[in-house]
Amino acid sequence: WGKCGDQQIFLTESMVTVQHASQRTLLVAVRAPCFAYDFLVLHAPHQWKKKGESDQDALDRVSNYWDHVREVLAERKAPLRPTVALVDANSKIPARKFAGFGTGVERSASVFDNYFADLCVEHDMALPATHPELHVGSGVTFSSPLHEASRIDLVALPHEMLQCVS
Repeated sequence: WGKCGDQQIFLTESMVTVQHASQRTLLVAVRAPCFAYDFLVLHAPHQWKKKGESDQDALDRVSNYWDHVREVLAERKAPLRPTVALVDANSKIPARKFAGFGTGVERSASVFDNYFADLCVEHDMALPATHPELHVGSGVTFSSPLHEASRIDLVALPHEMLQCVS
């Protein structure tokens, strides 16, 4: 699986613990020699209104999901470890300044797009794909039937790990 100095590291079942699992959220703790991280896998709800849903109901549905994610992270067992998130955010990065958000990404002003960004800011997470010096190539991860393309799938890392990305 990996190396730490000259020592080979293999993950065993006892090193991996599922701390939370639900339809759209998975939190796994990995505690191995030289390696201790939490992995958060998210599939956020679409922000588009469902049939018969009001604007406020759509906003509440998305807001409730991100509140749930915050609760999952708050309930982690101590000691807390850095978190790596693999996210289908179904949102764009909002137009705001934060060191973890680079300049190489389409920006948005939608209220829906603030939820994932707020989570990144709260947990000091960086988005390597938004940094043009780290990400080469297309930034598109989703194309709609209307031929609209955007990046809605992201990896978020602890900000201090950004320097390790190449």
